[in-house]
Amino acid sequence: RLKGMKPDSILPFCITRDAAFASGKKWLKKKLFAPTKLKRNFKVEQFKGIYEPAFVFAANTASSYEGKLGEDYYVTVRRGKNTYRELRTRWFFVSGGLNKSFDGVTIEAASNIDQAQMNGLLPFDLASAEEYKREYLAGFAAERYNESLDTSYGAAKNVMDDDIRSSILSQYRYDRVGYLNVSTNYFDIKFNYILLPVWVCGYKFRDKLWSFLVNGRSGRATGKAPLSVPKVLLTVIAVLGVVGVLIWLFFFSGLI
Repeated sequence: RLKGMKPDSILPFCITRDAAFASGKKWLKKKLFAPTKLKRNFKVEQFKGIYEPAFVFAANTASSYEGKLGEDYYVTVRRGKNTYRELRTRWFFVSGGLNKSFDGVTIEAASNIDQAQMNGLLPFDLASAEEYKREYLAGFAAERYNESLDTSYGAAKNVMDDDIRSSILSQYRYDRVGYLNVSTNYFDIKFNYILLPVWVCGYKFRDKLWSFLVNGRSGRATGKAPLSVPKVLLTVIAVLGVVGVLIWLFFFSGLI
């Protein structure tokens, strides 16, 4: 069992707290629908560095597939005195094989962040990882993993399966997928239990706690920010206005 297993490696922090805070503020300013008041008066309630546990997987794969894809095309048809362009699909069958190697498939293993948040922080420069030593934890918190290796490997397989599927489809020109059946064998499977550096920032807005995360190596930030309802409404009204003008031009002016 993995309970109490010591990490294989650790990726030390190299982004300072101040640099991480700057990255977070820059990320927040790019949020189009975030309240202007928040951007101007941003204050941090808590900011700490945490080593997050993750399993990193590598594997070689051999896949076979068969499927049905479709290309759309238009034909002109006549109904009475009028003609119309009608959408049709030309279907064709595909089959073949694909071999692919994967390395650095990173799956979070703690409950305080989810995989979507981890994906927002990726990539980490895993090649720079050091052998785990407790000395690296000085001044930082460290989470323990609470996901099993089997569960994490299942999540990694899902990531690899999606990548294999995309790689297969990228070989063809198509508009629709009728079906695509893929059978994959995995071999030379390896995993590494690693601690990854993450800055966690908590801030309040209108009595609700929000947070963003910063990659402790690259400064890449991710998270959720509150929405300004007036900004959203104004954008919706503007879009509807543009659509209304285009419809008017199409039906009444003959300019389109």
